[in-house]
Amino acid sequence: MGTAGTAGTAGASSAGPAKGRPGFGAPPLPVWWVLWLGLLAGFLQVWQFGRRVAPPATTPAGETAVALVGLGFLLLSAAIRWLLLPRMTRARVAFIFFIVGLALAEACGYFGVFLGGSRRDLLVAGGIVGLLQFLPRFARRFFVPPA
Repeated sequence: MGTAGTAGTAGASSAGPAKGRPGFGAPPLPVWWVLWLGLLAGFLQVWQFGRRVAPPATTPAGETAVALVGLGFLLLSAAIRWLLLPRMTRARVAFIFFIVGLALAEACGYFGVFLGGSRRDLLVAGGIVGLLQFLPRFARRFFVPPA
């Protein structure tokens, strides 16, 4: 008897988030900056320790494929930054694409650090440029009203 009365309310509350509920909006602008700076600093620290190992003198067979995958991540990251993010009108959706783009750019750099071989420096430089392009200055428009 107790479960029959709660079955109807459970279905109604799972229909979707209410518009007024706290915690479902976009994070404030300082969170964007802290995430960007933290990911950039963390990647630079990994690169600092990872570059101590000398790359191999010869090019292994699969190294070209690794470089192409890493550059593909970088190109996808750049497409998100320069084609999708400028068209976003909602900060919440833009924040999701911001995180995805940062992750793809960072993946290019990590491919360079751990799998890059003789193309390590190219992929790491691409990862750093990819992270720098996501400097969250663009996100200000979501939080400051137009003048």
